[in-house]
Amino acid sequence: METERFAVRWRNRALYFLLFAALAGTILRYHQLRPFTLINYKYLLHAHSHVAMLGWLFLAYAVVIVRRFFSEHIRVYNRLLGWVLVAVVGMAVSFPWQGYGAVSITFSTLFLLVSYRFAWQVYRHLRRNNDNSLSAGWLRWALAMLVLSSAGPWALGPIIALGGSHGVAYNLAIFFYLHFLYNGFFVPATFALVQRQVEKVGEDYDQYKARLFYRLTVWAIVPAYALSTLWAQPPWWVYVLAGLAALAQAAGLYYGRQLLRLYAQSSTSRLIMLMTGLVWLAYLLKVVLQIPAAWPAVADFVYQTRVFTAIGYIHLVMLGVLTLFALVALAEESRLQPDGFFKTGFGLFLTGFVVTELLFFVQGMLAGLYNWFMPAYRLWVLGGSWAMFLGLSLIAIAFFKKRKISVSEI
Repeated sequence: METERFAVRWRNRALYFLLFAALAGTILRYHQLRPFTLINYKYLLHAHSHVAMLGWLFLAYAVVIVRRFFSEHIRVYNRLLGWVLVAVVGMAVSFPWQGYGAVSITFSTLFLLVSYRFAWQVYRHLRRNNDNSLSAGWLRWALAMLVLSSAGPWALGPIIALGGSHGVAYNLAIFFYLHFLYNGFFVPATFALVQRQVEKVGEDYDQYKARLFYRLTVWAIVPAYALSTLWAQPPWWVYVLAGLAALAQAAGLYYGRQLLRLYAQSSTSRLIMLMTGLVWLAYLLKVVLQIPAAWPAVADFVYQTRVFTAIGYIHLVMLGVLTLFALVALAEESRLQPDGFFKTGFGLFLTGFVVTELLFFVQGMLAGLYNWFMPAYRLWVLGGSWAMFLGLSLIAIAFFKKRKISVSEI
């Protein structure tokens, strides 16, 4: 029963961070429509992004990783996640107040140190269990990329000290962190959980293709960082490297389609199966969009319209792939049968997500090609943000109602 209490406790805490991030995002959209002096837009934006990734997504993924890989070591991870909680709450309070300042940087640094300990603990338990499964391979790669991503934040101090707080090096460090965090850690962690579940269920699948999926995806992660540097107009070979990495990940997805289908079919309800299918659709769009983005003319266009297209791409990954998968995985771990709250909430979230994504990309095309802006663009984006916040609130209520998992459900 200890593992069930662990899952419910940390699941709920992760959901609180999700609601914080969603509400902060909605306030930011309202601020763009009608600015008010109660908040500093940039400071709240920092809080929104840090809590979304390091509070909601990291905790949600950690809960499911521990449940599916290390349920016998709950106490160790309970203490580690306690320190994650301290760090994220500190960031949630300090970033809206001071932006990047002494307090917020202290809590951000604490998170980095705890993430090292988490990665080392997971690696030790995989080695102790002599786990050489493909799912463990995905997870080991995710851990390595989690540690590597921290080189970005560590580099910011020297860059700022040298007077480069607004230069190319500063932005490259930021994009380094983001790329290796969500493409390097969260994406492989997603497929580690997928592979683990398929292995657990015992479904027959083509292991050769599953390994090709793994190799093509993870080997492309490091060179795929080139995709995040094209705005700086690098040498021609960087564009070639970016294109090859994008093609490799697309080929990997082609070989992994059977595995992803088996995972969706193992879902506990039709709605969860539909949500899983939408995750794979969003990931397909992510992979497909990377291919033309490696072309110089397209890369320049994306940079010129980054306020729309880049934000749309980031939300596609963070919301359409990672957040939706985290909700699916938590629902599976909670043995949650979607009720009226969950179904209505998902409908609102999906509507808001689709509307805002269409607005981001369509407005980006209109601005870049015709220098024309939709008159009610910000109002519609605000409406989509409210729909997502309300939808996620209803989904959270459905989870909160599921306070425990009975022994018979395990």
